[in-house]
Amino acid sequence: GKRGARVVLLTAPYTKRAERADGRLYHEDKPERVDAWNALLRRVAAQQTDLVRVLDLNALVCPDGKFTWSIDGLRIRSDGLHFTERGVQRLIAPWLLPQLAAIAYGA
Repeated sequence: GKRGARVVLLTAPYTKRAERADGRLYHEDKPERVDAWNALLRRVAAQQTDLVRVLDLNALVCPDGKFTWSIDGLRIRSDGLHFTERGVQRLIAPWLLPQLAAIAYGA
């Protein structure tokens, strides 16, 4: 963005890689930690609204504000962190690509 390029940031989605031996989540998988990161991301982006846009990937892949493996019968997570190929093709790309095109062309 320093030279005028538009910058697009995606919020971090909730993750669930594994549970600790005591059944609790690892720190990086705690929703409150992800929420804090996403709030920080939005605050920083708000300082450069002419160059930076934030797209809410977390809201897309974590409906109702909760981690999920599937949306409407479509498995979107392969291991609690990464997305499945079908999840990207059928959910994420159709949501993301038009927004990126609009941003790139100044909409």
